[in-house]
Amino acid sequence: MTESMRTDMCTDIGLEAPVADVEDGAPADSSEAGIGVRILPQGVEIFVRPGETILEAGLRSGVALASSCREGMCGTCRMRKISGEVEMREQSALFDDEIEAGDILACCSRPLTPVIVECA
Repeated sequence: MTESMRTDMCTDIGLEAPVADVEDGAPADSSEAGIGVRILPQGVEIFVRPGETILEAGLRSGVALASSCREGMCGTCRMRKISGEVEMREQSALFDDEIEAGDILACCSRPLTPVIVECA
């Protein structure tokens, strides 16, 4: 998959407003909604529930995110973390310098704080 294909998959999702998975009328900033993750460049916001990865939350929220193996081995779901903290359980598809630069794998990353990421 080329960089332009990956970028197109991230930007051509057809969503203009932030997306939040909110149940029972709870406000979007409710602790029950999960931890907020804003996905750039489109500015979509999703909420990651406890135990969910960024990829799982994005797909659940209707955001078209690139993925393949969902095990952290292929790198298809790579994103650049702009701010915030994540726990990444697997990072085999990334080089050390990519991790230092902020790259994460959405399929293996769980936010610890609110996060801003950019599609790679």
